[in-house]
Amino acid sequence: MADSFSEIDARYVRITITGANDYSGDWASIEELRVFGYESSSTSKEGASKVNSAVAEAVSLWPNPAVNTVNISGAGGFDMLTVYDQVGKVILNQPIQGETVDISNFKSGMYIFRLSGKEQAVTKRIIKR
Repeated sequence: MADSFSEIDARYVRITITGANDYSGDWASIEELRVFGYESSSTSKEGASKVNSAVAEAVSLWPNPAVNTVNISGAGGFDMLTVYDQVGKVILNQPIQGETVDISNFKSGMYIFRLSGKEQAVTKRIIKR
């Protein structure tokens, strides 16, 4: 049996499979499927404009990997910064203040930086050493 879903931009997908510890067959049963998206009025790629793509390319975060601070450039159209950890937990949610973000208290790992404004949002990945 196959299910089809409409296309959306998602932050991450969680799939839970049970009863497959010692299983070596060709299939497994999916117990849970959840798609975690963004708070946005545009839920499909068709709703995203080429302007948003150009804006996303103009935003830079560096250095990557980072140790204590992350520099942000090209974020003039954005006012909020939300940082998510690897499991989607919000680690930081604050107005963008200046061109640097202190990450010295973050644990080592990968983080998703989401810059959002009135009309658009951009996400970038940063590795914290």
